[in-house]
Formats: sequence, structure tokens, C-alpha cells
Amino acid sequence: MLRAFLAEANGRAARVLYTEHFEDGAALYEAVCALGLEGVVSKRADAPYRSGRTESWLKTKCLRRERFVVVGFAPESGGGIAKLRLARRDGGALVYVGRVGTGWSRKDAVEIRQALTPLTRPACPLLKPIRRADTVWVQPHYEAEVAYTEVTSDGMLRLPSFKGLVSDSGRG
Repeated sequence: MLRAFLAEANGRAARVLYTEHFEDGAALYEAVCALGLEGVVSKRADAPYRSGRTESWLKTKCLRRERFVVVGFAPESGGGIAKLRLARRDGGALVYVGRVGTGWSRKDAVEIRQALTPLTRPACPLLKPIRRADTVWVQPHYEAEVAYTEVTSDGMLRLPSFKGLVSDSGRG
């Protein structure tokens, strides 16, 4: 039934693909991510089809992981950060790719702010400056390792999550 429904629906707009059963889910996941697709929705083979959220279904999103230059932060009361502003290097220029506001502990937030505070600068370091009243701009000395699902059509990271801070002292 699912195959017939998707065949009819995909005639209008192919957003969901039906595949036969796979024994090697890890290989399927790798192939799906390599194709740039969003992820895999799977169901336990021995479970019946039921509508709604159940433990029989699993959604596994493809995550990309990359380093981005930290160009600013939004301070948080208590000495931490609320978010980091990120950029991608394009030749010698820094191009804005969005912000990340999750993935660190309270302790990490304070340590990140302590690392960034000595690097503050008065102006936005981006090729095309943006105005964000909540942002403290910094010298591009650090990179943030970030996991994300995709880059949107306007170049912004979708669902970014912070994974770590790395010194980029040789390039800033």
C-alpha cells in the first residue's frame, strides 16, 4: 500500500522515496547521506504499520560536520554565551552562514566567552556586514566544529549544533 501511495504522490512531487527492505541499515544511511538526502525513515520489520508516532518507527537524519569561523557571540547574563555567529572562508573573505545556539554546557558557555572576550572588535568582520544588536564581534581566531543537517538556499546552516571550539591562530 505504501509503495502504491508514494508512486502516485511522487508523480506530483518526489519528496519521499520508497525502498525495499535493507538488512544493512548502516550502508543505506551512508548512501543516503552521500546523495545529499535528508535522512532515512525506517520501521521495525516485524512491526505492523500504525499511524502516529510509535517506537516501531525511527527517523535518522544525515548530519554534516564542518568547521566554521567564529566572528561573534551573543552574551548571556551569568558570563556565558547565548549563541555564536559563524562564517565560512571564501578566499580571504568571511561569508556569514548563521548562528549556533545549542550543544554546549553551562560551563562550556562560560569558557567560550572567556576565550572570545579578549578578541572583541568594534566592527563586523564579514564581507557583507550584518547588523545584530545582540552581537559582540570578535577577531576570527577560533573555529567552531558544528554538526548541521543542510545549508539552506540562502547559505545559512540548518539545525546547527556546536561540537567544539578550535584555535585558528595561524589564519586569523
